[in-house]
Amino acid sequence: MQLSPRYQIFAAWILQVELWTVLALTSAAMLRPAFLPLAASLGTVFWLSRVVQGSRAWRTPGDFPTMVLFLAALLGLAISPQPDETRVQAWRLLNGMALYSSLAAWAGVRSRLRWAAAGLALASAALAFYALIGVAWTDAGVPAILRRLYSLLPAQVSDAANPNVMAGALVYLLPIPLALALFLVGRSRQGAKKGHAWQIALFALAGLWSAVVLTFTLSRGAILATAAAILAVAALRWRRGWLLVPAILVVGLAVSLWLGPERVLSEAIASATLGGSEGRGEVWTRALYILEDFPLTGVGLGAFTRVTDLLYPLFRYPPGAIGHAHNLFLQVGVDVGLPGLAAWLAMYLLALAISWRAYRLGSVNGDWWMAGLGSGLFAGQIALGVHGLVDAVVWGMVRPAPLVWGVWGIIMATARLSLPEGPGHADAVQAGEQP
Repeated sequence: MQLSPRYQIFAAWILQVELWTVLALTSAAMLRPAFLPLAASLGTVFWLSRVVQGSRAWRTPGDFPTMVLFLAALLGLAISPQPDETRVQAWRLLNGMALYSSLAAWAGVRSRLRWAAAGLALASAALAFYALIGVAWTDAGVPAILRRLYSLLPAQVSDAANPNVMAGALVYLLPIPLALALFLVGRSRQGAKKGHAWQIALFALAGLWSAVVLTFTLSRGAILATAAAILAVAALRWRRGWLLVPAILVVGLAVSLWLGPERVLSEAIASATLGGSEGRGEVWTRALYILEDFPLTGVGLGAFTRVTDLLYPLFRYPPGAIGHAHNLFLQVGVDVGLPGLAAWLAMYLLALAISWRAYRLGSVNGDWWMAGLGSGLFAGQIALGVHGLVDAVVWGMVRPAPLVWGVWGIIMATARLSLPEGPGHADAVQAGEQP
């Protein structure tokens, strides 16, 4: 597409303010959903401006599945029995895609990628601080010491979040600062490097603080996912760290044989909403019924509850009691059909593969900062998958849902840095830096 230099200059000027505008509007939309249409619309304008400018930086390995998922969401909006609810979640999905595109284009220079990593650490810490005033803490069935602590933390907002929702967002972010802190300690290239001390302190404090708050949520699925992510980081950080994997598997097998597999499974996936495995199994079967009857289109974002109550009534729960499928993969399929689920899975697998590649390249080159970032991003995807088996709190119905897309954008930016003649190289040359 060839346009006059005047229009190309105008498009380039727009891109100078793109990321900061998208970040500001995304943050505002998380606090007040009324900003969602503006955030998503401006994100689309920025994406078109990048196309007009003719830069190759906007193309990422995830562009095609992102477009398929976007079209599937639009189709779901057309057939949804709850268009108002679906419209809000479609705006949120588009907002996440705009954040993904902006970060993938902006963070393809090493210095910017460092700022992006610091931003993820600060976002994790900020979410944990917000949890102190923005979560509806429940003291039902918790130890007395936590009951006293919860009494000191009454929600200060009118629409306080569920502890499980906050745990789902934290478990996705906290492996990143923890991994960076672990990889940087004692393993900087050519000894201690200027500026590493404050980075290690920032990453360590952000990760540990997020882990403490996540523990307060008592979300079993999130705690299991965090354990899996930390195990992955340990296996990548230390030469013999992988030995922890069979050791934990042996311990888990022993506990299962002692207590009984059914009891261990039920306790591991139990929640205040669903109870044990029987309640969760009933909800999952309803999601499978929907996928069987609406495989190509799904039922539209956010329509699970109404469709389930009308067509596949639950026996254990009253109408309206279950808001989603309590499984990320089933929920995506229910909302946007099997084509949309395939596109989402393609994005997820790409994120796993590219973050693993960033870790490997960093390890081979002795670049422990890149290895730490790659391992943290990879562990975050592990946490997303493990937690997604028992909950769906990072998809369209929750305000922090765009965070998943933001991390995916940063992962795509690491891929640009590994291609010396790719778009990241051209951008770095223009910025006067080495990619």
